Amino acid sequence: MSLLKHTNESAWKRALRNSALILGALVTFGFAHPAQAQTVGVVDGVKINDGYTKLKTALEGIDKRKQELRAQLDARAFLGEADAKRFDELIVKDKRSDAENADLTKLVGAGTERQNEYKNLIGKANKSEPEKTRIKQLEDDAQKTAPAFQEVVAKVDAAVSKQEVDTEETYRNSIIKIVEQVATEKKLVVVVGKQAIAWNSATIDITDEVLSRLNKA
Repeated sequence: MSLLKHTNESAWKRALRNSALILGALVTFGFAHPAQAQTVGVVDGVKINDGYTKLKTALEGIDKRKQELRAQLDARAFLGEADAKRFDELIVKDKRSDAENADLTKLVGAGTERQNEYKNLIGKANKSEPEKTRIKQLEDDAQKTAPAFQEVVAKVDAAVSKQEVDTEETYRNSIIKIVEQVATEKKLVVVVGKQAIAWNSATIDITDEVLSRLNKA
């Protein structure tokens, strides 16, 4: 989803809603204990996502970054060609110097001023000739830089999406690792997500133990 399309669902809430995204591979771990009862372990994926502090913090950080980028990109639309080019160079950088961050802040401020100016002029019922000229100038600037604007939005979207996917994958792997440890120690034959099992006479819920170890790691 483009950063310019507002959504009320945060990355963390989305992961919480779709717990299979984080625990998708947490389905089956087989262990050979033929002489023992076939004990099944269960893990509550929603509870893990909700209580795993590092995962929650990481995804909330991505949400904050999205909000910041959205505000910056909104301000970019009405910048003149030179300023827009400089903005595009800075916004896609993974790491910026203090001077570059200062430049970007100035550009965002200038873009916001021009955007507000345009909104105020458009909202006027009776416009003077100079005001009409200014409106056309702002619109022309926006039109000239629109193709480059769409390109930079796509690059930023792709970078943030990759960060989100990589973060979810990293923490999913951490969850799987801990589940395997607990399952081995408890000699469980299989571990499934709690939402995937209706009933079993011999189940052990290892959610709290997994969550405790994750938050101590």
